[in-house]
Amino acid sequence: MRKERKSSGAWTTWIVVIAAVGWLGVGRIPSARAEIVSEAVEIETRDAKVTLAGTLSRPRGDGPFPGVVLVTGSGDHVRDQTISGAPMFRWIAERLSAEGFAVLRVDERGAGGSGGVAYPQQDTTSRVGDVRACLGFLRSHARVDADRVGLLGHSEGSMIAARLSAMDGKVAFMVLLAAPALPGREIFLLQRTQPGDETDRDSIRRRRVAMAALIDVGHTESSENDWRDAVRRQMEAEGATDEQIEERLDDETTFISRFHTTPWYRGFLSSDVRQYLRGVQAPTLALYGAADRQTPPSLHAPELIAALLEAPVEDFAVVVLPDQDHFFLRQHGRSANEHAWSKMHLSDEMLDVVARWLRSRFVTGSAYENSEREGNPKR
Repeated sequence: MRKERKSSGAWTTWIVVIAAVGWLGVGRIPSARAEIVSEAVEIETRDAKVTLAGTLSRPRGDGPFPGVVLVTGSGDHVRDQTISGAPMFRWIAERLSAEGFAVLRVDERGAGGSGGVAYPQQDTTSRVGDVRACLGFLRSHARVDADRVGLLGHSEGSMIAARLSAMDGKVAFMVLLAAPALPGREIFLLQRTQPGDETDRDSIRRRRVAMAALIDVGHTESSENDWRDAVRRQMEAEGATDEQIEERLDDETTFISRFHTTPWYRGFLSSDVRQYLRGVQAPTLALYGAADRQTPPSLHAPELIAALLEAPVEDFAVVVLPDQDHFFLRQHGRSANEHAWSKMHLSDEMLDVVARWLRSRFVTGSAYENSEREGNPKR
């Protein structure tokens, strides 16, 4: 996408987004498939010498290979970012390693084999530091080309990738999956006041007002009664009966007040990823699922495009894939957003778009690409 395509009109913006699909091509592509090897790794972070446990997957051989650090979304994810029983990040790592990349994925601090304080007591700044340590690890690896190391983030992981790309001019590329592109407070309100199947706008408005008031309580010096009143109003706005409120109010107040005052939550609410997107220098590919209810492309893609059009980056594309949800996971025979444990499949279409975009920029001319001409099997 070139800078001349900047437009102030929403309709033209959406033409750009949709045109990117045809421009990139989403069909399955023939390519060499390398035999991959995996090894357990440990990475020292910079702050408190917290050790992160992870897995490095790469093609067999000496390389040097381009590298990718996978960045998980919010939560206490282990390296595979398992969603509904589906090891989403392991599948991404295996595919990209087979395509010629060294791929690093780690357990978040406090999760799996990694040390440190876990989500939500860790803040996003700590996670940024952890991912930066992962970048350093890959860049210093003997079989990785330090000049071709980038980031692939999902959901909040995309926000972390954007922040690092704006900070570190050596980030070679970014792949952003289901990328938020609104202020954290607005994201939180939208996710918790979605209309669903209802059409009552007054009900949606009441829920939003109640949730906004609850957020404000968490950002002030509030008493227990303040919390109880705010939680009660939220429950009323969500349609709870008087009996349900009296039965659940104490537990709801305890849970919500604790979560709303954690470092992660307060940091997320005060964040605005657009300030980092405007500083992105690395070539960037952003993919959304058209059926995503958590970061709907109709709301986030135009904001992401507008921010990147102000950034130094000259090479970026935004792709919206039909019939895909926030995780690009589907079960055969079910519609998007219908998840069944251990029956989900990661979108081949998403993987093909990512593979095509990355290989065209960062594998051509490498030892791996040359091996294609020497008889590696095509898929």
